[in-house]
Amino acid sequence: MKKYTINEILPVLELSDYNQKSLTEIIKTSEKVNEFYPSEVILNFQEEDGKEYYQYAEIKMKYKGYDFYIKYWEQKKKFIIYEDFTRTLKNVDRYTLANIREKVQEPQQIGVLSEKKILNWFEYHLAIIKEAIKLNEEKGSEKDAFLKSIEGLPVKWWNEGKSGEIIQNGVKFSFTISETYISKKIEIDYKVNNELDAFLQLSKNQYNK
Repeated sequence: MKKYTINEILPVLELSDYNQKSLTEIIKTSEKVNEFYPSEVILNFQEEDGKEYYQYAEIKMKYKGYDFYIKYWEQKKKFIIYEDFTRTLKNVDRYTLANIREKVQEPQQIGVLSEKKILNWFEYHLAIIKEAIKLNEEKGSEKDAFLKSIEGLPVKWWNEGKSGEIIQNGVKFSFTISETYISKKIEIDYKVNNELDAFLQLSKNQYNK
């Protein structure tokens, strides 16, 4: 996705009537926001076959080094402030984020804009971001330690490097690395016939392939 500020591209922008109406409303919302906190309209374009196609516009604000976005929900008659930083964290999933949000008190909804209300929502999201970064680093360290522990072992990988297995002396160690967890499993991997002799040798740890 390619992004432009509205001042960069508006003079040469060609939109359908529907998109033009939507963009006009977003610009009006941005003007209202600017009365209390600096913002700018960002236009997002999809690149395909060497061409750029308009997708949507959003209102961006900056606070303490992070990007935040605001939109007006006409049906509910309220403003919504959100962030997209946490989705870039590789070791945190949506369930983890949901758990973090449950522990942080959400500010009152914004029906009428004010600087204080905007800042309250920034701080709310910052609290979530900070906790998500902490968990992301912890989970990343766990994954790094695990990968280091299997260096030099005959790992057979699949699932784009997210899953693998090691088979040695009739024992299989398999694992899957997800966003927040490493699942592990150990199982016997002997392939033998179903005869009593094979069972007796296996039970006494005396089976030879």
